[in-house]
Amino acid sequence: DFVVIPSTAVGLWWQGWCLLNLVAFFMLALAHRAIWIEKASRRRILAPWVAHVRDADRGRQELLLPDVPDAQDELQVSMAIVSETVNGVHADLANARDRSELVFRNLQEGVLAVDDKGLVLLANKSLRRLLGVSSDNYLYRSLLEVVRVPQVVALVENVLKDRSAREVEVECGTEPNFLRISARPLPLGDSRHGALLTARDETLIKRVEMIRKDFVSNASHELKTPLAAIRAYAETLQLGALDDRPAAEKFVANIISQADRIDGLVQGMLQLARTEVGTAMNYQSFDVIQAMQPCLAANGAVAVAKGVTLLSPEANGRVTIRSDRDGFQTIVNNLLSNAVRYTEAGGEVEVRVWVAGDVLNLQVRDTGIGMRPADLQRVFERFYRAEKDRSADTGGTGLGLSMVKHLTQALGGTVEAESQLNVGSTFLVQLPTDPGDE
Repeated sequence: DFVVIPSTAVGLWWQGWCLLNLVAFFMLALAHRAIWIEKASRRRILAPWVAHVRDADRGRQELLLPDVPDAQDELQVSMAIVSETVNGVHADLANARDRSELVFRNLQEGVLAVDDKGLVLLANKSLRRLLGVSSDNYLYRSLLEVVRVPQVVALVENVLKDRSAREVEVECGTEPNFLRISARPLPLGDSRHGALLTARDETLIKRVEMIRKDFVSNASHELKTPLAAIRAYAETLQLGALDDRPAAEKFVANIISQADRIDGLVQGMLQLARTEVGTAMNYQSFDVIQAMQPCLAANGAVAVAKGVTLLSPEANGRVTIRSDRDGFQTIVNNLLSNAVRYTEAGGEVEVRVWVAGDVLNLQVRDTGIGMRPADLQRVFERFYRAEKDRSADTGGTGLGLSMVKHLTQALGGTVEAESQLNVGSTFLVQLPTDPGDE
């Protein structure tokens, strides 16, 4: 009942079985080796990327994927496409960031951002200058530690509290500076809100407004006095003084004098306005001594009438400059007129001219009533006259020295004043020289 298998057949079966297993083993080994080689090849290809990302995460370099040159297989081709795309996007973002930082740094308005806890997230250069913030160690610090202006801190606290836009005007600094600060909520994500502040310097606007108000007030005051005098003299004549010829002639002379004073004020204001806007500047080469002669002659006659000695520079010298001739003559005439007007009989006015390097020096010195230090600081302001109670009858408009200052600055020069009460005053004008084509 048993089937007997020949030993030869059994041996062949076992041999075939072993051979099949051996072939399978070798096939598995070859497949494993191929997989290992492929993994090793992929690790070798990906190694530069991994190392680059690791270094970028440690802050050693920017996160840019290295190029994949000579891409051969599908993985390398895919990596090359990814590298090119990522690096292109990174370059666009970097350019946008650089442009934003350039605009942010050069904004004239100050910009400040804080988070919901009141910590400073950013502040540009203008903001740090306007609010006196230190240039270092201000990021991620409390606003109260960084900004020493209580109004600004209170503004931020209110915005963080009620999440509504607000605006305040702040006066800070020793000059002082006038700032308009606006604040509004700043979304930070996750239902969090910080605050974004913008600060605009309105100091110049405020000062211009103050100057305008002072100018209108002073001009009205200066014009009101002669107008009131003219009205009083005219009413006196109308009430019967016309029949008294000597008195009438006196009143008419006073009316003419006050009218001349008004005309001088109006002409002075117009000339000062033209000077401030820099119009009608005609640069030409001219001889300084020769240009000064009409001014010396006109003020010399007034000095003789008052008994004041006028010492003028020698006319044989030749000093040539390139400047505005009319502007220079206005400077000289106003300085001389001011010196003669405020020098009493027996006093002295001296005019000196000399050149040092590329600078023309014009000095006018008098032995007049002088000025106090407080007056000396304001003597170049419009309508300001030192010792008004002592100079009410001098006939000055208060615009001469202001005109000297603005003309000198328009011509690129400087003016300085020294004075001592009851001793005298000295004014020094320095203008740049240019011998010109002559």
